[in-house]
Order: sequence, then C-alpha cells, then structure tokens
Amino acid sequence: MEPAKKLKYRDLLMNLIWENKVLHKLFEGNKRYTKLLRELMKYHMNDDEPLPLQKDLLENLGVSRAKLMNLMEELYEDFHKRLFDPNAYPIFDTEVWLFINTRDDYWPIGIKGLEFIPSKGDDFTLEFICELWDARYLRVESVTHEIENGVHRINIHLEKPSLEEGL
Repeated sequence: MEPAKKLKYRDLLMNLIWENKVLHKLFEGNKRYTKLLRELMKYHMNDDEPLPLQKDLLENLGVSRAKLMNLMEELYEDFHKRLFDPNAYPIFDTEVWLFINTRDDYWPIGIKGLEFIPSKGDDFTLEFICELWDARYLRVESVTHEIENGVHRINIHLEKPSLEEGL
C-alpha cells in the first residue's frame, strides 16, 4: 500500500477538528496526544469562530512547528489505522431528518425515535404536512447517511406531493 500524501496544516487541522469528539474517545488514554486533543476540543467546525492559527497552537502547546506537524500527522495516521478494527468508530448519537421538498427549498424536520427507515419510492405520511397540501402521502425521493464526529445522520428527502395524488 502506498503511503498517504501528507496534508498541509489547514487540511490536517480541519480533519482533526471535524472528528475531535471521536478522536478524544479513541485516544483519551494516550499521553502523547493529551495536550493536542485538549486544545482541539476547544474548536468546532460548525461554529462561527475561526480555527486556530498555527502560531497560536505552537504557543499554547509549547512545541516547535516541526513537532506540531509530526504530532498532528501521527494522530491522523493512528486514527486511520484504528478504523480498520471492527467497531472502531464510536457512534454517540443518531439523528433522523426529513427534508420535504417545497417550492424553492427543502423544509427540514428533526424526527425523534423513528422506528424504521423508509426506502426510495416508499410512501411516507405526516398528517400535519399532508393536510397543508391536501395530500395523502409524501414519496421518499432519497435516503442518505452521514457519519461525522460520532453522529450518524439519516437524511430522508421527501418529494413535494402532487395535489392530484391526494384527491
């Protein structure tokens, strides 16, 4: 197997911060990464706050640029190696989202405790939505799964109902 291309600081940082919760869980007992993980946990990709500059991480960790890059690369490589083990990636939560196709956009609705995942082409009924359009059901357009930072996100895209189908 060919060695992976080395990532630049910004790409490496973004990859580590995207998965900071999972990295913390997987490597919490590894003293080599403790300070780096603690520092990375201060940041989240979904926040409006800027990511740390390299000079800030260097200062906060008290290491040289070469040592910081080596540490980040080693953590990234160790993370990838850990993923080859069965049940290696912890899932902390599952979110189910319905995205209902409206005129110009999708209307997102978070669902708690959905007991089944419909397939493409299945009919799906949400009374309060169907009443808005005087339709009997919505049809599943697609189902996508995303796994990020320990969260399994299931996105169910529903077609805008045809008024003729509801009559």
